[in-house]
Amino acid sequence: LLVMISMALAGRYFSWRIAQTIYGSPLDWVASVMLVLVEAYAAVMTFLGFFVMVSPVRRTSPPLPKEEKECPTVDVMIPVYNEPVDVIRPTIFAASQLEYPLSRLRVWILDDGRRKEIEALSGELGVGYLTRPDNKGAKAGNLNHALGKTDGDLIAIFDCDHVPLPRFLQKTAGFFLNRPDLALVQTPHHFYSRDPFERNIGFGNQVPGEPDLFYHVIQPGMDLWNAAYFCGSAAVLRRSALKEIGGFRTETVTEDAHTSLCLHDRGYRSYYLEEALVTGLSPDSMRDLIKQRVRWCRGMIQIFRIDNPLFKKGLSFPQKLCYMNAIFYWFFSIPRLFFLVAPLLYIYFRIYSVHAGLEDMLLYLLPYLLVAQGSSLFFYRSRRSLLWSIVYEIPLSFYLIFPAFTALLFPKKGTFHVTPKGTRTDSDRLDFPVARPAILLFALNVGGLVLGVQQFLSRPGGHSMLLMNLFWTGFNTLLIGMSLGAMIERRQVRRHPRISVSSAVAFSYEEETVCRVLFGRCRDISLGGVRVQVTGGDRSLASVLNDHPGRLSFFGNHMSASLPVTAIRPKPEEGKLFFSARFCDMTREEEGVLVRLVFGLAVSEEDLGRQGEKRSFTLKKDFWQKSLLQIERFLDSI
Repeated sequence: LLVMISMALAGRYFSWRIAQTIYGSPLDWVASVMLVLVEAYAAVMTFLGFFVMVSPVRRTSPPLPKEEKECPTVDVMIPVYNEPVDVIRPTIFAASQLEYPLSRLRVWILDDGRRKEIEALSGELGVGYLTRPDNKGAKAGNLNHALGKTDGDLIAIFDCDHVPLPRFLQKTAGFFLNRPDLALVQTPHHFYSRDPFERNIGFGNQVPGEPDLFYHVIQPGMDLWNAAYFCGSAAVLRRSALKEIGGFRTETVTEDAHTSLCLHDRGYRSYYLEEALVTGLSPDSMRDLIKQRVRWCRGMIQIFRIDNPLFKKGLSFPQKLCYMNAIFYWFFSIPRLFFLVAPLLYIYFRIYSVHAGLEDMLLYLLPYLLVAQGSSLFFYRSRRSLLWSIVYEIPLSFYLIFPAFTALLFPKKGTFHVTPKGTRTDSDRLDFPVARPAILLFALNVGGLVLGVQQFLSRPGGHSMLLMNLFWTGFNTLLIGMSLGAMIERRQVRRHPRISVSSAVAFSYEEETVCRVLFGRCRDISLGGVRVQVTGGDRSLASVLNDHPGRLSFFGNHMSASLPVTAIRPKPEEGKLFFSARFCDMTREEEGVLVRLVFGLAVSEEDLGRQGEKRSFTLKKDFWQKSLLQIERFLDSI
């Protein structure tokens, strides 16, 4: 009902816009038509989204056979190129510890960097090693080469920083039993490190991360239409289906979505299991994030030009709509930037992008926006914040326009670029080259506000249009200011991201042949160490701990473990005593336990519960306070 009302109000609004608000000088006509077109794009994407998400599918995993020989054989493939060894190592550890019959499982490192240290690492950890003489086809070519060297019934794929939980294959492989038409089971990409927006602005869990919407709303919605697609990692595919379509697609730089398109065109099914079974690293900096999104944008538009879903005879009409929704999203940079400059055209040049008074806008635009946004809240629930989405899109928009048009006009141009991982920053700093377009637009908006106020004070009467554009400019200024805050990189020098947890622990150590124990709660953990709040035992002993060896035991529903550590840096904070501890001198078995512990905690049910409870805070004052704070941070940084 909400969608039908939204469509009716949208029809009413656009009829009025086209019939009564487009006139004036030639420049007015151009600006007005452009604004109507970008508004129409936003409306089409909104209603396509409603169609995709009309009834999300929530699947449960079928059990594996009790007889080991009845389980399908699985080749686990981990493609690598030039990533740091300490990023790759935990993934190999976790993949080799998957809870699956060992006789039916083989783990492979696919090394496109041809590095001796990776070959040595694979030998140390007891997994297969494959390489090739060239890098033709990038990641897709690497996977296709491995397909020719292996023979498992199923292929499980993990990016080198995506650490699978032990139960990954238990939860996914059973879907393929007695379903020869099933080619793909995809699971969410969970990230244990914060992306540049969350980290640099400092919102933490207050806002839904960008992947939340895709992996917890859009993919389950597409699953209804048999259109959930491969996301490059955290997935299992059927070998025979891949062979039928000629392997992973190498014609575009988004081999994952393109491969799914070809599988669906052949009549194969895909399932989406909305359960976080893999956790990985977000891009470390805004520069890295932009690089990743440029590849996604170029690749999806390449699919539109090279292998257009609309002309795939094997796809159903809903599947075509789902794929077109995923492709057209990547043109968002055009309307986003036009919305940011449209009010400036009036303030600076008296170019009207809309000829209408405040009363008419309230009569036609406001009801349409309110009902459309109400419908969006119904579908997206806590997984999306409207204003946060705008903040997220602003920095990306400057860098996606050119790749979008390049891919549209020259679809065979462009190469695959690996997203950097493990980037470190020695101090807080503004990435000026990346922020330059946003700084320019921010300055233009501030100048527009100053000029608009001057015009308001110097002109008698007739301020309706000016007031609308002033409000619009002020709104844009705050959003651009917020996005500038995301481009001020915060200091990060740790080798491993810390994960916030609350787990009971006990630190035991020997002192003069006496075993002493301190009880506490682990407040954060990484592969390098932990931070512990002391809650029991002799606190006076804790205060003198420094470079003291011992063992740290973890207790809880997730798993129990005891690992060797060295306690360092005891520190009182607000009446509480904390100390840090480094993991050290571990055996291979203990290192495997540490990997399971850390990444199991990262995807614990408690963490997922916190993600599900995120609520839109965009109507609260703290959003706008944060906007002003980010503007202050930006001014300080320059």
